[in-house]
Amino acid sequence: MKDKVRKMKSKKAQLKIQEMSFMLLALVLFFILAGLFFLVISTGGLQREVQFLEKQKTLSALVSLANTPELSCGRQQCIDADKLLVISERKAFEDFWEVDKLVVRRLPFDGVEVKCNAGNYLSCNTFVLKDEGIDCAVERSYVSLCRKDVKSGFTYDKCELAQVEACVERRT
Repeated sequence: MKDKVRKMKSKKAQLKIQEMSFMLLALVLFFILAGLFFLVISTGGLQREVQFLEKQKTLSALVSLANTPELSCGRQQCIDADKLLVISERKAFEDFWEVDKLVVRRLPFDGVEVKCNAGNYLSCNTFVLKDEGIDCAVERSYVSLCRKDVKSGFTYDKCELAQVEACVERRT
């Protein structure tokens, strides 16, 4: 009889140990799922933050572009078209700006893109400083595009309205 009672107590103890182990396993799984849920929520905000920072980076490149000594014509928000032509034809300047695409267009733009070079300088409408041919989130800004011109023997600055487009690669 004592042997039977001992076996019953042993089985009850084993059952209690199994219940405790299943409870601990369920508790660990719950914390793992809660941690995964927290990670998903927090990384969703990171993606929005990355996109916002990329946009800010592009906008700061646009703002500083017209004021760089390499392109400035001496006035606020003014790009020298002569300097722009020289820089657009040199590949050494492609890595100067930390954007994936940088284009300056004379306005009004009729949709037909004529890339500028030394041969068509007066009749072109698009200066391509950098274009890596990738899908970008484009940001735009407006500047004065000035060049030296001669009329009736006098040299003057001929200024036109231009649109600067810059973008960074979309990260998804």
